[in-house]
Amino acid sequence: MTDEETAFEPLENSDELRLLRAFAEHGVRSIVVGGYAVRVHGRFRPPGDLDLVVEPVAENLDRMKDALAALGVADAAAVRELFSLPAPGKWDWRDGLLDRHVDLLSAALPFSFADLASRATELDYEGLRLLVISRDHLIASKRAALMDPNRHDTKKAQDREDLEALLGCGKGSPTGAGGFSLS
Repeated sequence: MTDEETAFEPLENSDELRLLRAFAEHGVRSIVVGGYAVRVHGRFRPPGDLDLVVEPVAENLDRMKDALAALGVADAAAVRELFSLPAPGKWDWRDGLLDRHVDLLSAALPFSFADLASRATELDYEGLRLLVISRDHLIASKRAALMDPNRHDTKKAQDREDLEALLGCGKGSPTGAGGFSLS
């Protein structure tokens, strides 16, 4: 198992993995951000939850709605509508089987889905093709989160620790200049 695959080990037999499989089956375009992305890029900490940015275009949102409905999410249509609004959308899925959850997001500020997808790291986990936010985009989004006056202090502390580890882990350029790959 590669380091990138090991980053996803906490997903084994989880609701998060069920959601990723449903998204794959329905062709939902999404990008892993947050704790799992931090793990892919070198800092092995408990991820807490799975954060996914979903491409907020009508066809993809329809596929997301169908995937959520297949998982038994009663308000799948409402989630789809939330993600079609111009303001960034966020929805938290907890189906009660485990004490973990999935946050679905329509953006990872300051980046659009297209920006994230253009430089995302692609990897395979248990037959699933996963896109993960690039290291430089992850660093920039952590920096932006630290500047958010509405972000909770506990989350800011986690962001600060993640950022320090990402800048010190030596993979790629800490400034985000140039391309790189996880190999």
